[in-house]
Order: sequence, then C-alpha cells, then structure tokens
Amino acid sequence: MKTFIKKHQISIYFIATLIIGWFPWYTGQGSVIIAAPSLAALLVAFLAEGWDGVKEIFRRLGRWRANWKWYVFILFSPVVLYFLAIGVHNLLGGTAPEFPLLRENQQMVLMAFIFFLLPWQSSAFLEEIGFRGYVLEKLQNKFGPLAGTLILGTFFGAWLLPEFFQTDSVQYAMGGLRFYPWFILTEIGWSILMTWVYNHTGKSSLIAGYLFTQCSTPGLSSY
Repeated sequence: MKTFIKKHQISIYFIATLIIGWFPWYTGQGSVIIAAPSLAALLVAFLAEGWDGVKEIFRRLGRWRANWKWYVFILFSPVVLYFLAIGVHNLLGGTAPEFPLLRENQQMVLMAFIFFLLPWQSSAFLEEIGFRGYVLEKLQNKFGPLAGTLILGTFFGAWLLPEFFQTDSVQYAMGGLRFYPWFILTEIGWSILMTWVYNHTGKSSLIAGYLFTQCSTPGLSSY
C-alpha cells in the first residue's frame, strides 16, 4: 500500500483534497473546507514517506532566508499587475474602480494589509502548506516546472468550483460561472509567478506561497 501511494501520490493528493474540501458542498452544508489542501498533504505525505515527508513540508514553510529583492517583488508586483489590469479594462471601455478605502482612509489600508498577513486570518496559510509546500515539488519533479505549474494552477481553480455556486461568496458576486474560466486563467498566471519565486527562494512555500498570496489579497479591499 505504501508503495502504491508513493507512486501515485500526486493523484491521491488531488483526490483527497477534493473529498475533504468539497464535503460541506456535496452534503449541502456550505462551501469548501479551506484547510483541505494542507490536511490532504500531511496525510498523503505521511502515508507515502512517513514523518520525513511531513517534516519536509514544514521545512519549506520555515524557509525565510532569501535575497531581499524577492520580498520586494512579492510586495509590489501584485500592485503593478492590478493597475495594469485596470488600465486594460479602461482601454476596453470599462470603468475604473473608485478605490473608496484608499481615498478616504489610508490608515485602514495599512491595517488591512497587516490583518491579512496574520496566519490565523489567512486562507492562504491553510492552502499553501499543501499547494506550494507539498504538491508543487512533486509536480515539478515529474512534469517539469512549466507543465507542473499549469497543472497546479488549473487544479487550484477547479477545487474552488463550489464557491461559484454559493450566493454569499466573492466568486459568485464576481459573476458566478460566467467568471469561472477567467478565474482559472488568473490562477494559472499567479501560479507561474509563484513557481518562479519558489524556485529562486530555496523552495520556500512561506515566501512563494503564503506571503505572495497574502500580499496580493489586500489590493482587493480597496475596490
């Protein structure tokens, strides 16, 4: 059994993530369990590689030593990308967001940024232990960085599918299933950037996963 799990751990991980994460949805009790990617990673890593596999996940989460330029990149690149997206949106005839929080209460923007960085307030912390902390390395080893990243980005978009049916979710408010294809493309784009950072920061899921995701999240609060 251990040999089988080790050989097919990527597929087993994806299936386990969906079974755990989608449980509230397919039982009619709510949206996805955000901690599912990490719970599945710890379970599959233990079954396939024992405690050594679990320890490696947390080693990646604890790697914080990296060139300061990468911290600058993850802090400011989401801002640049957001403004580029707004520019393209305007050129295509759209209306720019008014950024009410940014205009009316600049201190609150800083507080929101700090708030989003707190691990216990973070969905990214619960997701990235599994995505960047576990399965990305497996995917890269088997398929290479680009193909592995495309698989992970697609899966990330797919595993949040139930949120597009929840009337109180951000995804539903953005347009529901009409927005879904763009959501997957967006997640693939972010995943490419995150893999690039991951491979240049000593394979740190802390920097490339958790911090990168969190630095990109507060920008939404100023819309």
